Amino acid sequence: MRFIELTVLILIIQGIPEQIALLTLACAIAKLPFKWKEMLIMGVIMVIAVRIIRSLSFLPFGLHTIVLLLLVFLFLVFSGKADVSMALIASIGSFFALIIYEVLSVTLITEFTKITRDIWYSNEFLRILFGYPHIILLFATAFIVRKRRGIA
Repeated sequence: MRFIELTVLILIIQGIPEQIALLTLACAIAKLPFKWKEMLIMGVIMVIAVRIIRSLSFLPFGLHTIVLLLLVFLFLVFSGKADVSMALIASIGSFFALIIYEVLSVTLITEFTKITRDIWYSNEFLRILFGYPHIILLFATAFIVRKRRGIA
């Protein structure tokens, strides 16, 4: 399978919202307030980190995920003042949700539209469009978790 380069357009329109959604869910799990300005800044930092790591061909694919996990953890501890153990649980939990939602949405979209992954991963517009269901699910889950925990 050929993956399209993470263009600036993909990073801005899909990447930043995805990282903010990931941070939002992590904050909800950790019972932290949603600090939108800080999450936006961190989302941009995370996208830049992904772009740099994935552009270095000598680094193994997947390293960007480990770096993102670490960045979410550090954000929760330093910006959110979360307990280290809660930050670890929230970081890992939000990444599990991302993986599950992305796999489910990719599978369902591929089955429903009959557009193969090769086609939509190689088309910038489709890549952005098909990337939004899991982003929406991450945000929805964050708000549901927050509401169920009684956080204002």
